[in-house]
Amino acid sequence: MENNSGRTLYYGEGYDLEIKQDDSWYEINVGPMSVHPILLKLDNHRSIELDIVWDHSYGVLELGEYRFLKSVSFENDLSENFYIGIEFTIE
Repeated sequence: MENNSGRTLYYGEGYDLEIKQDDSWYEINVGPMSVHPILLKLDNHRSIELDIVWDHSYGVLELGEYRFLKSVSFENDLSENFYIGIEFTIE
């Protein structure tokens, strides 16, 4: 995750996983996830590599197009969240 916004970015440990079917994205809902309710920050002009281990929640993923989404907020406005994401393909 890279922050070039000019402001500090805040995020938590949670994420959503979606699958692409018929040119539309659909959330893969597995129920509540167990994550620590902590607030992490990423300062401007900084980046971090996030390790996501999905098999304990989602199991083995089938072939297809997927994307991870993470809810983030900017400093001084933690009430307004938006999503950032990354797409990947399992072949």
